Amino acid sequence: MRESQYWVLFIAAAVVMVVLLGVHMAMLHLEGILAMLGVEIGDVLEYSSVMTRAGSAFWTFFYIAFLAVALYHGLYGVRAILLEVTNGESAGRTVTGLVVVVGLAAFVYGTFILLQSFKMGGI
Repeated sequence: MRESQYWVLFIAAAVVMVVLLGVHMAMLHLEGILAMLGVEIGDVLEYSSVMTRAGSAFWTFFYIAFLAVALYHGLYGVRAILLEVTNGESAGRTVTGLVVVVGLAAFVYGTFILLQSFKMGGI
């Protein structure tokens, strides 16, 4: 892909991240506002509530998607900064390769943790 296409994905990831962060904040941190709207969700930090969410396929997919877009957005930004301070084509390829490896490792580890939580959700 061309660099401009990566940049468009960077912006799209930011938009998706804002939406996902809004849902996360509304459901888990703004229970007072939800209560005013007539939606009662209880204590979101209570163990049973956390495990219920962890066992939900919706929330598992939600957080895997959130992880993916946040990692892409953040690491693309880090890559752009590192490319500005390095010189040469081989240095650029090295930076890109390192960012991809770090991103894939973080995504695999985060997804593993989320799937393990999903398996434990029925406890």
